[in-house]
Amino acid sequence: MTGLEILDRLVRGQTVYHRSEDSWDLLDAAGLVTAVLCPHKQHVSIAPLADRRAPAPEGRLMPYGERVEWKITADKVEEGVEVVRRLVEA
Repeated sequence: MTGLEILDRLVRGQTVYHRSEDSWDLLDAAGLVTAVLCPHKQHVSIAPLADRRAPAPEGRLMPYGERVEWKITADKVEEGVEVVRRLVEA
């Protein structure tokens, strides 16, 4: 399973903003960014934001100062779905 396939499973039913070539912003119900998701060859990195904020303009790289907290591989997709759900609902 590729990183893009993992990303597709993680964000199904969620709202994301494809900000740059390899970065998707995970949005809450108010449209604020809760985390940045970056697919790689065989995993997806999830970097939560310290404070929710409006999405950065398209093309900006690392605009929030976020740090990767999770690396979700194919064998941990269900765990990743739960992480994404918690980030959106928090």
